[in-house]
Amino acid sequence: MVETMVKEKMAGDDITTKPMKLPVFLPEDILTYLFGTLGMIIEDEAVNKFWEHAKRYDCPWKDISPDGQHLPLGLYGDGAKYAPTGEKIIAVFLNVMLWSPKSSRMSRWLLFSVEQDMSLGPATFRPLVAPIVESLCRCFNGIDVGGQTIKFSVAELRGDWEWHVNFLDLTRSWRFSQFCWRCDTSKKPGDPYSFWDLSEDPEWEQTHVSHGQFLARMIRAETARSFI
Repeated sequence: MVETMVKEKMAGDDITTKPMKLPVFLPEDILTYLFGTLGMIIEDEAVNKFWEHAKRYDCPWKDISPDGQHLPLGLYGDGAKYAPTGEKIIAVFLNVMLWSPKSSRMSRWLLFSVEQDMSLGPATFRPLVAPIVESLCRCFNGIDVGGQTIKFSVAELRGDWEWHVNFLDLTRSWRFSQFCWRCDTSKKPGDPYSFWDLSEDPEWEQTHVSHGQFLARMIRAETARSFI
């Protein structure tokens, strides 16, 4: 259980917070169970092909595994509605990228979940993510699974727009005039970068945002510092 701060459920515009302990499953425990107890096997050939492909096509994650022997992992954040009550939750899952069972439900493992109405954004997520990051660092260096050391490396971060807005406290979202994460297009009437400009050479096309610009301009400075 990890303690974090959440919003209290109450009527009106006033927001009060309270500490709450939530369950967090560590990647190393999940991976030890999968590769130890259940006997999951990822062939060395598949791992080698993954990193060779990354280097051949100059992928951003090509050097994440210095020796090319780390099993690539993915982290996936998403929102979902809990059918019996209609409550919306935000959840983070772990996946082994080279494991592709017939049922996608067998390829995702929950790390933690938070009711959306209780989320304070980074203030809620940061304490929950911290032990997961520490666990992933141990996985990178190698964990013992039945007397065998297996190394893992995160090579994929995925999530919908809503997840990234909640998790990183972005300055843009679907609710704002500037809603795009790839350019400066706008929904504001009269804006020179209007998304209604569907000409062959629209003004917004000249405002493409790189990954570096995204990090520098769309994540609030105080939020970025809080994750360091």
